Amino acid sequence: MTTAVQTIPSAVVITLPDFQKEIAINAEWLAKRNKAIEQAKAVTEITTQAQYDEAAAAIALVTKLDSSIEKMRLDLTRPFENAKKLIKGKVDEACVPLQEQKERLKKLAGDYYAAEQRRIRVEAAEKELREREAAEEEAARQEMERSQAADLGLDAPAPVEIVEMATPVESAPRSENAKVQMRVSFDLIAEAQVPRSFLTFDPRKANEYIRQNKDDIQKRVEAGEESAIIPGLKFTVRPDISGR
Repeated sequence: MTTAVQTIPSAVVITLPDFQKEIAINAEWLAKRNKAIEQAKAVTEITTQAQYDEAAAAIALVTKLDSSIEKMRLDLTRPFENAKKLIKGKVDEACVPLQEQKERLKKLAGDYYAAEQRRIRVEAAEKELREREAAEEEAARQEMERSQAADLGLDAPAPVEIVEMATPVESAPRSENAKVQMRVSFDLIAEAQVPRSFLTFDPRKANEYIRQNKDDIQKRVEAGEESAIIPGLKFTVRPDISGR
């Protein structure tokens, strides 16, 4: 008698880097932020070129500070993000054999379930057809007997009530360990034949059109044609001021 020995794999050890225990936004950046806020608050209206320049300078300063703190944030969080990716990668790798077996068994079970459903439907339809044909034959036989009795001047035999019994439908395969949901999927085989109601608007195409026709769009919007450029779309043109 041969005894099977199951080998227990060694543990998966993930070595993480040392992390900073204290992270601070430096006082210099906070001082610059407060100065930028005061500079921005000082602009309360724009009616002259000088005020416009002042607002643009404030926008540029805020943009610069935003960019610098975002870079600082990315530098601080990068070690944590790398650690998360490392952990996920190792866990995913350990689960690969499980997922492979799960998908294999799901396919086998799904094929069996679908085949059993087809068999049940076919057998139920065949049984229903046999019962309907038998009922029709019995009705025809009784009609013939009544006709023959009438020809001979005899009393027609009492009709026998034909009761159509509901065809019992066999249940699909069941298991207390399995929950079955019928999922319907599709593969695209001919996009040109898909009805328009199933097509989705692609904003990327509109943005590409804007990129290639920006000046013409602005002229037509200024002429009051914002809804006549592309049917179903309304274009808007307005300045987007950014600092430099």
